[in-house]
Amino acid sequence: MSRDIIRRAVRLLPLSLLALAGVAGFALTGDGVHHANAQSATLTVYDDSLATGWTDWSDADADVNLANTSPVYSGVRSASFVANGNASTFYLHSRTSVGTAPYRYLRFAARASGSGQQYGVLLCDQDDNELTAPVPLAQYGGDPVTGSWRVYTIPLSALNASSGQINGVLVRDLAGQPEPAVFLDAIVFSSGAAPQPSPTTSPTAPPTVTKTPTVTHTSTPTATAPAKQSPTPAPTASPTPPPTPSPTSSGSVWMPPQNTSWQWQLTTPVDQSVNVAMYDIDLFDNAASVVASLHAQGRKVICYVDAGTYEDWRPDAASFPSSVLGASNGWPR
Repeated sequence: MSRDIIRRAVRLLPLSLLALAGVAGFALTGDGVHHANAQSATLTVYDDSLATGWTDWSDADADVNLANTSPVYSGVRSASFVANGNASTFYLHSRTSVGTAPYRYLRFAARASGSGQQYGVLLCDQDDNELTAPVPLAQYGGDPVTGSWRVYTIPLSALNASSGQINGVLVRDLAGQPEPAVFLDAIVFSSGAAPQPSPTTSPTAPPTVTKTPTVTHTSTPTATAPAKQSPTPAPTASPTPPPTPSPTSSGSVWMPPQNTSWQWQLTTPVDQSVNVAMYDIDLFDNAASVVASLHAQGRKVICYVDAGTYEDWRPDAASFPSSVLGASNGWPR
């Protein structure tokens, strides 16, 4: 999959149409760009539903709903876990052992429904032995809170699982008493880049979004003709500023400043923990709730669509008659 994405990006980037989700305008400029994690290894455990091969082995005193519809972090469903006893455990078990060598982190989102809820996470080996005591979420950005999601990125080294085989992901109540529901979503193992800090309850957009001036065309040395070409110095050309796009129905148009940090990810689920100002995601493969979630974190979102190619899995594929498809060039057409 990653090789196809790279080939697709190299071939289509000059022809791509980058449509803003709710705004318009885009510039691929600046340093410190966060590239897509298309080449990183990712293993999904839960995203809208359990991944193939994973089952619910939660404690008998734990009420678990794997098809909870509200709230959700991404997609349309999340998992809810109600602890009815002392140290109740939410336990997702893999029917086959999972080698952890390709991965560096366990990543997931959590949201509380009450105050003071405390949880820890741990893994089980292939013999269902717990590899560590529960690692408190408080050590990785704080315990879950009400009203917003926190994304936890926990090094497998902290879970004693940097290598070897595991068979289970566990989230355990640490309060020592019954707890109301905690919501869990987007549970994955990832080899991703070094994690960014967990989002706070009230995310603040990176200051470069408002403080960095837009592209400036004044004082451009090359705009003045060389003096030797005429005894009379040529007038300095007045650069024509870029046209201002017509406002969209939602109001003003956002124009990315130079050095805007960005994350380009065409795979799903979208890793929403990368601390950047702007996300570029696939238009068709992501639900509106993903865009809404990123907006809620203060991110700008643009959507990737293809131009000049035919992809047979897209919802409009049947609209293209065979007479316009042409010969295959390696990406489907």
